[in-house]
Amino acid sequence: MLKRILILLAAVFLIFIFTGSSFALNIIEKNENQIFEIQLLENSSTGYIWDLEIEDEKIVRLIDVNKRSLKKADQRLAGAPDIKTWTFEAKNKGVVELNFNLQRMGSPENREKELNYLIAVDIPVIRLSENSVEKISLFEKPNSGYKWHLSANEDFLRILKTDYMQIEKNDSIVDTSPRVKNWYISKKKNGYTIIEFKLYRRWEQSNIKARKLFLITAEQ
Repeated sequence: MLKRILILLAAVFLIFIFTGSSFALNIIEKNENQIFEIQLLENSSTGYIWDLEIEDEKIVRLIDVNKRSLKKADQRLAGAPDIKTWTFEAKNKGVVELNFNLQRMGSPENREKELNYLIAVDIPVIRLSENSVEKISLFEKPNSGYKWHLSANEDFLRILKTDYMQIEKNDSIVDTSPRVKNWYISKKKNGYTIIEFKLYRRWEQSNIKARKLFLITAEQ
């Protein structure tokens, strides 16, 4: 006989799972204004229900929550389980955590299980594995004075090197001709981080012409 509850994750989309420094994350990529769902099995007759915490509702908004009973429940379970569905809207560009906690009703501190989702809205995701190296490339025009500058958490990420690929093969203007700047990165530890590239002139760093964000995830 099962002691408490059989927990199943009903996936309505393809997700990528990895183990971070302290818990498992499900990485979900969405576009702005896209509607998506997360479904979990819940059996409230056991005294435990799923509770949701949204890190930032400006990025992802909860639209609806509903339950649907299963037609054929396993007779070994205490009572008939339900499929609980949360419907979300990806509102704005960014990254946000959705934390689901299976907790005893009336005792939120008594948690049985935790599921964590990382939602990337209109932000590219780069997945690093052990010993892998990834390249990020951005176009710039040095003769304009604007160059890309990287801000990253170096406790998590290792910047191996940077180099350039010239667009125009003219030795007389090699320092000012359009070029592609490359960054080669690898992981230091498991987890995730957001890196930001800013395009600005060195003498007016507060005047940022463009920004590029990337979500970097790492697994073993």
